[in-house]
Amino acid sequence: MPPAPPYSLDDLDDALAAVVPRMRALLGEPGRITTPLSLPELAQRFTGLLPAEGGGWEGVGRLLDNDLLPHSLRMHHPGYAGHQVAVPLPAAAAVDGLLGLLNPMASLSDMAPSGVMVERQVVRSLAALVGFDPAAADGVCTSGGTVSNLIAVLAARNRAFPEAWEGGMAGGRPRAFCSEDVHYSVRRAFGVGGMGTDALVPVAADEAGRMRVDRLVAAIDAAHQAGDTPFLVVAGAPSTPIGAFDPVGEIAAVAAAEGLWLHVDAAHGGGLLFSDRLRDLLDGAAAADSLSMDGHKMVYQPSSQGWLLFRDGADAYGAFRQQVPYLLGPDGADRGFDAIGKSLQCTRRLDALKLWITWHLYGSRTFGGWAERCVAAARLFHARLVDHPDFEPVHEPASNIVCFRARHPSGRHVDPFHDAIRARLLEQGRAWVVLTTWRGERLLRTSWMNPTQGEAEVAGVVEALATARASVLAQG
Repeated sequence: MPPAPPYSLDDLDDALAAVVPRMRALLGEPGRITTPLSLPELAQRFTGLLPAEGGGWEGVGRLLDNDLLPHSLRMHHPGYAGHQVAVPLPAAAAVDGLLGLLNPMASLSDMAPSGVMVERQVVRSLAALVGFDPAAADGVCTSGGTVSNLIAVLAARNRAFPEAWEGGMAGGRPRAFCSEDVHYSVRRAFGVGGMGTDALVPVAADEAGRMRVDRLVAAIDAAHQAGDTPFLVVAGAPSTPIGAFDPVGEIAAVAAAEGLWLHVDAAHGGGLLFSDRLRDLLDGAAAADSLSMDGHKMVYQPSSQGWLLFRDGADAYGAFRQQVPYLLGPDGADRGFDAIGKSLQCTRRLDALKLWITWHLYGSRTFGGWAERCVAAARLFHARLVDHPDFEPVHEPASNIVCFRARHPSGRHVDPFHDAIRARLLEQGRAWVVLTTWRGERLLRTSWMNPTQGEAEVAGVVEALATARASVLAQG
């Protein structure tokens, strides 16, 4: 049957009739967590070029059912404990469809008159959670932590080196400081920003993975003695490898004493601010100049949704120094509601709408409770590994991330052993964890992202891991 005329109500009805049952199936029986095919085998299903003539929803449905959905990662599967990506709220996913049809351009108030108000209200509400004065703070919705961190680094650079935007970094020797476990996006920002990645000085972390403040002070002193210009400190909340939270309050005191910009990378941990029980992990964040957090991590939103918040609203416009007359009028002046002056993108989705609606739907206390459940699942998992004959944790979980090693019969730490276990786990299709490297050692890693996971689901992941380990050993 040919498709209905585009832009018609019948066109919309046909699309919903085809898509909604498949969305429901994603929340139904779990089945396999990911594809049983290898990537070369899967690639064979996507050879050739796309058609010149469409085949309607009947043909598209066959493609979805045969080639796409069975070979996708099932985020809502009870065995998912992998990367730091949200298990998205169905309500937020539904809003994504509404957003796609509405298609507001969130950077401009005339393209999204109510949309810019939505984003401003979410920014103020998130700023209040951090401890910023919501009347003085400002911020912007981004595509995620990578862009949020980039904008924050550029704003800090431009404050310390006002000539950098127009003239580049010809003069001065900038230096910034971060934990040795900083997320790669921060180092990338220094390459993109023309300062060079060597301008970012790694500071040693303690045994728990937290930045050592004494080493930070020593690094700043060394930079001054070398004639360099310190201008920024980045604190992780948490770091990516094992989920360790830097002592933000102590770091903030050092940054304030030295007159340095403090950026808190809370892309993963920012969602813990919704919880009265867990927000202490980010103590001191209210003193930061800027903070990044991701809705598509611990706030359960579909990708992509990041947030960058500035304690002083004027700093939100510090990264980019351009006038855009064709968008903002002959004088190029911001009308007070446009985000183009603080956003990397011009054509930008109103991803704020997903959080705005689900915040109204559930309330901040519910978001906090979900964060607490994810952390509780991580602690259950850790407790099961403490005395397990096959696995051992390498750290106490600070939040919802747990790294662990598999015990090898030789008694040695055999890095390829972990890769083999993870590959076998994916073949079996019952659980999904990832790999990481910390302090030079290959490890297995879980991020507990689903607030519906409890004792039974944690036990299921541990059992699947043990089965995968036994299978690897049995095959030599």
